Amino acid sequence: MKVTPKTGDLKGEYFVSFIPQVVGNHQISVSHKGSTITGSFSINVVEDVILRRNYEEITSPFLQFGEKGTQKEQLLNPTTVVSNSKSELVVADSGNSRVLTFDSAGKLLAGIQLAKKMPMQSFYVAVDPRNDQVVMALPQGSCIHVLNNKGELVRSFGSAGSEDGQFKNPSGVVVDQEGNYYVTDTGNHRIQVFNSEGQFARTFGSEGPDAGNFNEPRGISLSRKGFLAIADSKNNRVEVYNKNGGRSRTVGAVPEPQCVFIDGDDNVLVYDREKKGVAVFNPSGILVKTLGEGKLQASGICMNQENKIVVLQETSRLNVY
Repeated sequence: MKVTPKTGDLKGEYFVSFIPQVVGNHQISVSHKGSTITGSFSINVVEDVILRRNYEEITSPFLQFGEKGTQKEQLLNPTTVVSNSKSELVVADSGNSRVLTFDSAGKLLAGIQLAKKMPMQSFYVAVDPRNDQVVMALPQGSCIHVLNNKGELVRSFGSAGSEDGQFKNPSGVVVDQEGNYYVTDTGNHRIQVFNSEGQFARTFGSEGPDAGNFNEPRGISLSRKGFLAIADSKNNRVEVYNKNGGRSRTVGAVPEPQCVFIDGDDNVLVYDREKKGVAVFNPSGILVKTLGEGKLQASGICMNQENKIVVLQETSRLNVY
């Protein structure tokens, strides 16, 4: 769209773009160097406008970047990749005790260096969609940390145990548009939900092999329609729930899934360690494609705001499809 301020230092023409990710009415305002340009825009986004991927047409990655090491742009034991609101890629660089942010072309933009020798071997990240703050699940610390873009601690919640609000090796976290946190409490075989202040709200799931049960849930992803995809690792499946804890369906069988992603159309992407590729299941549970079959060792999967699929490999390589 084009905006044309008539007066002041901002006089001139500006072209701005906006990629809608949610169906509904969007009110858009434009600012330049901190100054708001007079006027706003209202657009109504219908379902057909949302970008979609045809997974069957995907062949090989169009971009690969990253390498193993301890230098500035290198990764060591990376565990998670997520996309923020600007399509930047946020990576949990566990082995180097830091969080790195890359642009969509693979250029390093920023890094948050965590305390050296923190009491953790691995950690997992998410971003808050409201402000792009980094959210960390710390398995060995049995807690959740929230950091601002300077790496400063905003809040921390959780402790070791099995009571409400306590964790045993939490291995995944996501945040919804209201700021609620959904945590895979792996060792307690459940999902815990916290409000935007980190206060315990509810829990769902219990240990077992049946519907509604979990056995060491790990990766977790939230779709724009409000569905949670949960890698139920020891039950060899992916469970899909709504945000209120209502079970929707089971996707599987997938051998010991660790990382999972659910897109805007509720297709589920999950790493299949036997096929060494990312299996794509449609909402009916039918396998439609295995990306990179025989070539991948994935530790994380995400999709950015431009609907590019990103697979983080244990080898510290990122593949973009």
